[in-house]
Amino acid sequence: KGLAPLESNNPTIKAPKIVEEKVPMPETGLIELNTPDGEHKYWLWVYPDYDPNIAHSMIVWLHPPDKNSKDDLDSWADFWDIEYCRKHHIILVMPVEKQGGWQPNASEYVVTAARETMKTYNIDRQRVIAHGMAAGGQMALHLAFNHRDLFRGALTVGATATRVKDNIPSERLSFFLVGGSHDPLTKYVAESRTKLAERRFPAFFREMKDRGREYMSATEIQEAARWLDTLDQQ
Repeated sequence: KGLAPLESNNPTIKAPKIVEEKVPMPETGLIELNTPDGEHKYWLWVYPDYDPNIAHSMIVWLHPPDKNSKDDLDSWADFWDIEYCRKHHIILVMPVEKQGGWQPNASEYVVTAARETMKTYNIDRQRVIAHGMAAGGQMALHLAFNHRDLFRGALTVGATATRVKDNIPSERLSFFLVGGSHDPLTKYVAESRTKLAERRFPAFFREMKDRGREYMSATEIQEAARWLDTLDQQ
């Protein structure tokens, strides 16, 4: 009940008077938006039963190179929608990169898209993560390490942590790394988990059996959704 007033155990303090106010419901479904400067586009997926009383997790998806059309992003959102977004109360933010691949200088508008979403929807700040595959996964790691005031974790598929920064206890950061058993890069993904753990970051690694460089199966998505739910408790 994210919008309800806090309760008090002191009997001498009267409960605040609740004024019935009809708050307009924000838009749901697949929504096309622009950053305030009008320079960059991003999409949201907000499941139709969105409840503003519930604090939601937020996943910022960094799409693979050239997989940035409406159909591409809508198809990816389908992986999470019915089973996970509704059950675990997750909102998807999907910035669009038109230059072919993610570069660190795109961080500013990705962060802007996430913060603009937080102005409209009820987001739990302890459960905001960057998520990507391959080059998008590398960008997710970059965002997590360099924007710790916003992101609390990175969920990556087929990406390696090459530059692990120091852990800052006051800025919690967790990692969920996934790789396919047939992908030669996966052994380096597994080594990344070890590097992160050595710096005292909570880090988890999952190897997808009989899969190559491809997106997560339902099993890994379910585990990632449970991991996302725990970030406010770490």
